[in-house]
Amino acid sequence: MMALGLLSCKSEKPAAPGPAAKDGKGGDRAALVDALVAVVTTSPVQVTGAGTLLPTDEIDLKAEASGRITVLGIKEGRRVEAGTLLAKIDDALLQAQKAKLVSQVHRFESLEARKRQQLSLQSVSQQDVDLALADLEAAKADLQVVQVQIRNTEVRAPFAGRIGLREVSVGQVVSIGQILGRLTRMRPLRVELSIPEGKSVGLKEGSSLKFRVLGRLDEFTARVDAVEPRLDPATRTLKIRASYNGPVELIPGSSVTITLDEGSRAGIFVPSEALSGDARGALLFLFKAGVVRSARVVIGLREANRIEVLSGIQAGDTILVAGATRVGAGKPVKINRIIPSP
Repeated sequence: MMALGLLSCKSEKPAAPGPAAKDGKGGDRAALVDALVAVVTTSPVQVTGAGTLLPTDEIDLKAEASGRITVLGIKEGRRVEAGTLLAKIDDALLQAQKAKLVSQVHRFESLEARKRQQLSLQSVSQQDVDLALADLEAAKADLQVVQVQIRNTEVRAPFAGRIGLREVSVGQVVSIGQILGRLTRMRPLRVELSIPEGKSVGLKEGSSLKFRVLGRLDEFTARVDAVEPRLDPATRTLKIRASYNGPVELIPGSSVTITLDEGSRAGIFVPSEALSGDARGALLFLFKAGVVRSARVVIGLREANRIEVLSGIQAGDTILVAGATRVGAGKPVKINRIIPSP
């Protein structure tokens, strides 16, 4: 029986080594991972986003008097200068009232002058002079009212711009407040955009931004005029308004893509695939004394293929790029290759 037991023991083969195979010293076999050495680099900081091209000024041209249109200078799509007559409403009745009031003013001026002369001769009282002066001032006031009403029969361009589509025709009877057309100032134009929270560091008035218009290949430059002093609580974005006054006439309302240059920034950047995390926040894995060590980090800017690390690591640290998550903290690793810093 003893011989059979010995024979059975000799016939068993040793088990094949698994993923947790030991090395010659009895420890876990070290995994091969790629790594990089953290360095402080200075690089340009650019923020991209979407915005809208808007006119600086745009108004509806409205009638300020009711009546029949006798002159219509609204030519669709044409540029006009400030003060150009765009529409004229029939003012024949007002002109007649004006002529009548002008005659009354002349008559009251003569009467007031005669009363003053008579007062010097003591043939009338001061009260008669005061009444004549009051009649003169009332006639002048009535004349001013009519003159304002006549001016209101004219619709003039308050600024230079481009006329849109007209809404009325010559001979049409319009009422007060009726829209005749639209006038848009084409230069300068406003560029409005919103920057996500955390991406507006150092942004200030006078900064320049680049933008492209949908459907065009060329790039344009605008100047930041104003920055909203607070974030939008709903979207957590900061609203920015810039102005474009270049030689190319662009179409207001166009969608634009923005590139905002925020200068340069010194920091440590790591590839996106190096960053890990848990419920407590972001993590990086470091190579120290032949094993994996985890480091809790604070991240900053996120770009297409790299992430800025604000704290948690130092220049000179060896950061494991890929594979450390599978190995786990405290496990031995070997460096397969050192890749360049992004």
